[in-house]
Amino acid sequence: MEHLLRLANLTVIVYAAVTLFTIGVVLWLAWARFFPEGMQLKKISHGVMALSVLVLLIGCYASTATKGLDGVACVTGRYTLDRMCFRHDERPWIFWVVLGWQAFFFGLLMLLALLSLVRMAVPGRPGTVAPGKHLRRATGTDARLPVVRKAKAGDAFQLLLFVVGGMVMATLAWVAMSLDRADDVRKQVAGAFASVAVEQAAVEAYLRDHGGLPDDNKMVALPSPADLHRYNVSDVEVVKGSLLLKFDAATADEHLAGRQVLLIAVRHERQVRWHCATLDVDVRYLPIHCSGGSLT
Repeated sequence: MEHLLRLANLTVIVYAAVTLFTIGVVLWLAWARFFPEGMQLKKISHGVMALSVLVLLIGCYASTATKGLDGVACVTGRYTLDRMCFRHDERPWIFWVVLGWQAFFFGLLMLLALLSLVRMAVPGRPGTVAPGKHLRRATGTDARLPVVRKAKAGDAFQLLLFVVGGMVMATLAWVAMSLDRADDVRKQVAGAFASVAVEQAAVEAYLRDHGGLPDDNKMVALPSPADLHRYNVSDVEVVKGSLLLKFDAATADEHLAGRQVLLIAVRHERQVRWHCATLDVDVRYLPIHCSGGSLT
């Protein structure tokens, strides 16, 4: 499900919505200019335009959920177009409030657009006369107020809010479970980085003694990469001063098994600054202090 959600690129969806809306406008203009008697064409044009709005709202909801899965919730300033983003790891309360509000807002609009589209597609049934005990006469007329219909409309709106609330709660629960899983994976990556402190020290010592970075394990008197295995890490290889860590396919999380991360050694005078990078691991599984690329 998450993979399908991430395929919903907001930019592509916006283009699709604009294209649909343009088609709807063209059909409406064709009806108004050439086929004014063809009411079916008018309904189709309205339906296509409503569908474009629905597609756009679905894209907005999917984008909100995707950012939530990445642990980020963004809002646009009230008077400017500047965006402010809040990370789940830094400001959790603001993150959940913003994410919940956006999910509710887009979810409500999405269902309203869907109901409008269904109402256009399905002809309405003629109304029924309400029982006399639910009606009262208006002063000086024989008109009757549709009390029952108002009550039904209120019930329908409450049902709509209930559905939207359930959808939002399900989305937030899904995001929470995904973030919790990502935290567990991130801890494994952080543990792998911490476990190579000896190898990092060997590279730094080599730089101090020789003025350059080692090319491989032998130059720093380390065993072969496969012999440097530890829990969740199958081998550690020195590659031109950097450390290449490969996660154990048997013990590491499925998102890490057999994949590699890199600790890049960067010379700064006669010191080493370590930067982290990923070769085939999703960047959201990198430790928080590694999100900017630097470990030190």
